[in-house]
Amino acid sequence: MPSAEGNGVIWKATRRLTDVFILIAGIGLFLMMIHVVIDVIARALFRVALPGTIEVVSSYYMVMAVFLPLAMVQRRHAHIMVSLFTEWMSPRAVHRLDTIVRVIFALAAIGFVIVTGGVAIEKTEIEEKIVTPDGFVLIWLSRWLLPISASALAIVLLCQAAGLAGPRGGQGDPENHNDESGA
Repeated sequence: MPSAEGNGVIWKATRRLTDVFILIAGIGLFLMMIHVVIDVIARALFRVALPGTIEVVSSYYMVMAVFLPLAMVQRRHAHIMVSLFTEWMSPRAVHRLDTIVRVIFALAAIGFVIVTGGVAIEKTEIEEKIVTPDGFVLIWLSRWLLPISASALAIVLLCQAAGLAGPRGGQGDPENHNDESGA
């Protein structure tokens, strides 16, 4: 259970947010599958390609599939972890190191938010688009997926770091699995 009074509310909100992001990413993957299948069938049967398939797949579906799940992966402690250098450390030292790493990772995510947010603003102002033989595809909208996803990742990391730094060492994170596999 959460170690601080407000932690439970924050974790519930974070859980809902990451669940929504996974749902959106899943819908994006499903739409990508349908879009590509229809494009392949149209090419095979009618020798006509759907306009903008490559652009929509690369600018929207793939960005959703890669970036939206990041916060969920961190929330579930499913990132790849190498314990070779921490096996010999005490659990308390490992928790301290985990806290430090999460704070550094959160700062990197915040930096990513600042940079990609600036790019998203610029691309929104110029209404960025990709020109295709059949017209154009607006892609400035997809630029916002990166800072939004990185913001959620930073929130999860900071919540986890706060839980790990708390008096119960790691139990402030209600989803802390701390098993041998690191998942």
